[in-house]
Amino acid sequence: MRKVYGNIRLGHVARIALAAYAENNDLLLSTASIFVHRIKGDPRMKYEVMPIFEERKQVLASAFSKAL
Repeated sequence: MRKVYGNIRLGHVARIALAAYAENNDLLLSTASIFVHRIKGDPRMKYEVMPIFEERKQVLASAFSKAL
């Protein structure tokens, strides 16, 4: 981790990543693209991870709607 992020704490890295995702209003295609870029993956990987993100989005939306 230190090799990739240097002396930045992982919590701070996560906040930066979440802010980057939020800049695009959490649009799934943009979020997937940013995620793949951050892990230094092939840009085509976004199509592989999008179904995972979509599933998690639905699970979280359902969980929060029940909690509220």
